[in-house]
Amino acid sequence: MIPAIPLGIVQWKEAFRARAKKARADAAGRQPSAGHHAASQFMMHFGDELENEAKNVALYHPKGDELDTEPLAKALADRGVAVLLPVVVKKNAALVFRLFESDRGLEKGPYGIMQPPEGAEERRPDVVVTPLLGVRRDGARLGMGGGYYDRTIEA
Repeated sequence: MIPAIPLGIVQWKEAFRARAKKARADAAGRQPSAGHHAASQFMMHFGDELENEAKNVALYHPKGDELDTEPLAKALADRGVAVLLPVVVKKNAALVFRLFESDRGLEKGPYGIMQPPEGAEERRPDVVVTPLLGVRRDGARLGMGGGYYDRTIEA
């Protein structure tokens, strides 16, 4: 029997990403209404803060089998909270967030992700809801590997 060769951190992350992507796809197939459940949980746990402190909440526009954020966007808008979406303005830089206005529509940005058009008002979010593939017990997030949210949160 050949002994297992320990994976380096990069190989481990890629292996974990592949496994997490499959699990997310399976979950999306089993629970197509998960976005509604997530929205109600978010509003139940953070509704008071939205009324008092958080007036700008950054969501993401889902790509593929990512959790649908439209139910949360609607619930936030009903409470008078501004919904922001991320925009990649430069590779390997932090994201900026632009105001989402349903009557202005969205345009396809880098990586094929829908975003508010140029000229939409930029704002600093009070709360950032990020897409992810997994999370560790210490709260560290594993995303798609581009580092955009890591750089943004650090900034």
